[in-house]
Amino acid sequence: YSLVYGLGYRYSLGRFRVGADLGFSKSNSKLTLAGETNPSLKESDVNFLVLPAAEFVYFKRGLVELYGSAAAGVNLCRHKENALTDAGKMAVKKADLSTSFAYQVNPIALRVGNDRVGGFVEAGLGHKGFVTAGVSLKF
Repeated sequence: YSLVYGLGYRYSLGRFRVGADLGFSKSNSKLTLAGETNPSLKESDVNFLVLPAAEFVYFKRGLVELYGSAAAGVNLCRHKENALTDAGKMAVKKADLSTSFAYQVNPIALRVGNDRVGGFVEAGLGHKGFVTAGVSLKF
């Protein structure tokens, strides 16, 4: 698996913020069919997340800000398989595109920085993982 790479935008309405997050990740694996000794198939998944989001600022003083966020949307997944052996050629499936529900809930998050540039760390649960970290820019 790769990390989830993301980009988000928020519009501030006082203590509330609304916006959206976009995310991208990919994974690769090799499968061995029953009775085979070497991997028979290589599968890859590419995921693209589209998550409308909302945030609430609990505390803001100086350079420190504590907030929580919730996002729910869709995960677009492209699944592809490649055969590595003759047995894999018989078992390989066509590439397909699927959609599923995606979410991210971060009850506690910390941003440290001035009115322009800061760093953030978010702790929660969802499709973007348990810990999210990055740089935020305000303009």
